[in-house]
Amino acid sequence: MAGIRNLFKVTNDVKNILKKTEETIDVIKQKVHESTTYLVLLGEVLKKVMDVAHNFGERRREAKEEREAEEECEDCEPSEKKKSRKAKIEVE
Repeated sequence: MAGIRNLFKVTNDVKNILKKTEETIDVIKQKVHESTTYLVLLGEVLKKVMDVAHNFGERRREAKEEREAEEECEDCEPSEKKKSRKAKIEVE
């Protein structure tokens, strides 16, 4: 009878160990999944920041080119300035 009781205890202990191992694996899976979600989200945020920075740089560059074109055309008559702006817009 004592042998059967010891066998039951050992079996019960093994079941508890397997249950704890399974719970640990589930927690690890959940943490990994949440981490990848955060990494994907962080990647999207960085992508947006880079797009905004790129657009900002383009707008600054265009404004600078427009100012330079106006400075070059200081000697031009007012009607020619308008024409050069329209020509630039049409080219784009």
